[in-house]
Amino acid sequence: MKKLDMHGASHIILPLVAIVLVGVVGTFMLVESHAAAACGPAGAWSSSATNGGKTVDGYFFYNNEYGATSGSSQTIWAQSPTSWGICTRQPNPPATVKSYAEEQLTVNKPISSYAFMTNTVSYKLPAKGTWEAADDLWLNGTPGKAGAIEVMIWPYTQYARPAGTEVGAITVGTQKYIFWKRVGANPIYTFQYQTNETSTTIHMLSAFKYLANNHYISLSNTFSQFNFGYEIVGTGSTPTTEDFTTTNFSLDLTQ
Repeated sequence: MKKLDMHGASHIILPLVAIVLVGVVGTFMLVESHAAAACGPAGAWSSSATNGGKTVDGYFFYNNEYGATSGSSQTIWAQSPTSWGICTRQPNPPATVKSYAEEQLTVNKPISSYAFMTNTVSYKLPAKGTWEAADDLWLNGTPGKAGAIEVMIWPYTQYARPAGTEVGAITVGTQKYIFWKRVGANPIYTFQYQTNETSTTIHMLSAFKYLANNHYISLSNTFSQFNFGYEIVGTGSTPTTEDFTTTNFSLDLTQ
């Protein structure tokens, strides 16, 4: 038995479609099952369970298919933090988030204690569907906890649009983003790359400093949890399974 907070809020809104953002919190039995050999390299751990997960080399890999609907199917596989992925089939409609498969690390230290915070990642992505590759960063608590603040950085977006209101184009350091915000009881701040990248270094500390300088957060806030993964609304035609593969990954948290 492993206690884990489930991602229960949609981070995506779609043009001309109304999506209700609902928070869900729960504790789950993580049941591992080995999927068909066609998903992932031979010998890799895999699970097709909705909440399947396993810790590999210090990172927790979580299938997190929290919005599964009729026709949904997803398998996560992992060899290491630098080699993991999913094989997924998610219908759209309905235009709601079906899953956020992720590699996760608990941090629980003040942002101000860090001199350097980056995530370097490369991946192979399908050509169709509605989804994004994203860092999902949690401050002052994990998903579903009162007072938690969510910060997302999207280096690649495929027909998805962040929740909340578009603030506009910004440049933070050398990176150009479209910045979005959803304020209120469950705030989400999203930095969407203006140009999609399949290999990039994500500058988390620069994003946090931008938010602090604009009074959205404080650098004294606790960086509670790091996640990188793939948030999926749909994968195109329902019978087709699409592959998302992480081919390189490193996390630099220098204090």
